[in-house]
Amino acid sequence: AKFDGVIIETTGLADPAPVAQTFLVDEDIRALYALDAIVTVVDAKHLVLRLDDEKPEGVENEAQEQLAFADIVLLNKIDLVPEEAELAKVETRIREFNPNAPIIRSTQSKVDWHKLLGVGAFDVSRVLDFEPDFLTNLDEEHQHDTSVTSCSVKFEGELLHRALSEWISTLLRTKG
Repeated sequence: AKFDGVIIETTGLADPAPVAQTFLVDEDIRALYALDAIVTVVDAKHLVLRLDDEKPEGVENEAQEQLAFADIVLLNKIDLVPEEAELAKVETRIREFNPNAPIIRSTQSKVDWHKLLGVGAFDVSRVLDFEPDFLTNLDEEHQHDTSVTSCSVKFEGELLHRALSEWISTLLRTKG
């Protein structure tokens, strides 16, 4: 049976190009699905810091890249930026990388889904304007930022869900 739709959520560190390319160059996928929109969720409080991150030579700034590819920008966590003038500055920075994508403000990513799904916002010609090799340079290696790392913790025993949730909340609040 055919799905009504497929939503792909990538990590905040993902390059959106390969995901989008799959819907355009893979014959089997293209026969079954159409790319509706690339929705980029950004953190209103921390976005400007990420846009200004200095990256090593040859490494792209993922925040800039994701904004450029976005058909819709979901400006989330606006409650953490209570001054309208500051929110306007964040939106101005978004416009540096994507002057045309609608910006939808939200708190806790609460938004009417009708504004995000079934909107037919993806336009390959717009992408080709800023990335001319988008459909032809498919095998290019993407260099990852080595300053981004991950860690894991393994422990035995009962997981204290509340304590873990509180720790994650504190981590998100203090480190973004």
